[in-house]
Amino acid sequence: MKEAVEKTIEITDFCFKTVKAAINFCYEQDITEFINEENASELLHFADKYNIKALHDTIQSILIEKLSEVNVCKLANASITSNATELRECCICFLVPLAKQSKIIDGIKELKDEIAGEIGRRVFFS
Repeated sequence: MKEAVEKTIEITDFCFKTVKAAINFCYEQDITEFINEENASELLHFADKYNIKALHDTIQSILIEKLSEVNVCKLANASITSNATELRECCICFLVPLAKQSKIIDGIKELKDEIAGEIGRRVFFS
């Protein structure tokens, strides 16, 4: 492999800020201030792709604390593409009571089928 010979890796599918934040995290720097709704999905995907479990878990925890009616659908979808099972479960648990109340939520129509199906199952069978 070219990377083994040159001892470098070229990462082209993530923006510089995401890669930098991940590297900073690996060097035990606090990246909490960097994580927001705009970049969290990409950073979560990066952590999943490069199997950085500690980063993956940390981002999930931060996002779970920030769950709201405004961002829950976006974060639920991100949980699927980034294998974030803890975030996924928290999003579903957040959405089920709202679905039982027939409350309108931002982005509900864009929910991935896996999430929508699980919410429906829990609403009808609980």
